[in-house]
Amino acid sequence: MNSKKMMMIGSMVGLVAGMAACGGNSGSGDNSSGSTASAKYIKGPITAFGSVYVNGSRYNTDSATVYIEGNQGKESDLRVGMMVSVEASADGKAKSIHFSDELEGIVVGKPNIGADGIGSMMVMG
Repeated sequence: MNSKKMMMIGSMVGLVAGMAACGGNSGSGDNSSGSTASAKYIKGPITAFGSVYVNGSRYNTDSATVYIEGNQGKESDLRVGMMVSVEASADGKAKSIHFSDELEGIVVGKPNIGADGIGSMMVMG
């Protein structure tokens, strides 16, 4: 396989991961209580930085450990749109942030994706 085709496949896999990040979420993402009670778990796309925003709620990352595919990483490894799981205290301080690919594989055939990012593609048959 030539490098141009591999780059297109990599781009399409990234697009699929980005589309998956726009999907649903679990956890409330509400960090407004101000209490330091038990931890909560939030899953959703990163929507912004300045700490990290997941599902539109801010989580302070000053003491958070970041994991990329199970290996310790850095906050700078994260990107807007990545689907992450955050373990946070009720007062909005992230303890850990985890990212793992939602999908990996070879794109088969021509993807049918519109300019709005909505469409379909076949991966690995």
